[in-house]
Amino acid sequence: MREIKFRAWHKTLLIMIPFEEIYAEFQTVRPVMLKEIIEYEKYELLQYTGLHDKNGKEIYEGDIVKYRGWISWGEMKVVFSDGSFMVENHNLNANLINEFDIKIIGNIYSNPELLEENNNA
Repeated sequence: MREIKFRAWHKTLLIMIPFEEIYAEFQTVRPVMLKEIIEYEKYELLQYTGLHDKNGKEIYEGDIVKYRGWISWGEMKVVFSDGSFMVENHNLNANLINEFDIKIIGNIYSNPELLEENNNA
């Protein structure tokens, strides 16, 4: 079974924060439910896919990954769509990672230019 965990993009500080730090912050004020934290205006929550890239780094939605297929390289954004994690129009799974040599090169918040460069090429 996949481990359920999150990280969060802080919209004001423009940094990625482990979810445990946010949850601890809220617990010191008052008990809250996960839904309240998700809807909190300062954060954008990103869920862990349960998978690792070729370097062993955890892959989260919002990550930008570089892949090497049979003859080409490319950049893709990890998204949650139709009940599963996807990159482009492919389900993100261990077979895809092994077959296409996927590694994380950034995320959509800290490095949006990585996708823009790919679209302008």
